[in-house]
Amino acid sequence: MNELMRIVDIDEEYVYLQALEASNCSSCAIKGSCNLTGDPNRKIKAINSNKLHLNKNEFVYIKKIDSLESKVAFIMYGIPLLTMVIITVLLFSFGLNEIISFILGLTGMLISYYFIHLYDKKVAKTKYVPEIIEKVGIYRNFQI
Repeated sequence: MNELMRIVDIDEEYVYLQALEASNCSSCAIKGSCNLTGDPNRKIKAINSNKLHLNKNEFVYIKKIDSLESKVAFIMYGIPLLTMVIITVLLFSFGLNEIISFILGLTGMLISYYFIHLYDKKVAKTKYVPEIIEKVGIYRNFQI
């Protein structure tokens, strides 16, 4: 999915962008849940892998990963929940007390959150960052 955004800041590693509100966003049924409307305080970081010459207040198209929200939600919530349920059920089925099985299941969930935190710091920092694909000269259908 491609999105039109305005450049608000540039550093050596990332280009920081602000989402624009399209003219048809006001009539959209999911306007509040997409988080792409133009909030002046919200910056999205992107990678300039094509080495385009960019300046502040220019407009660019970024390529976002499709269904990224579903993948991130599963990693952040699904994996720890599955870990807790599997550990709790296995320990209870092996004859441990319910409370001890539940506490060890919660401990397993916390340990999985720690590994997700390490994954987020090392891999997800660059894997899920949007990429700038082209610079746009003229914008007509968007509000600043």
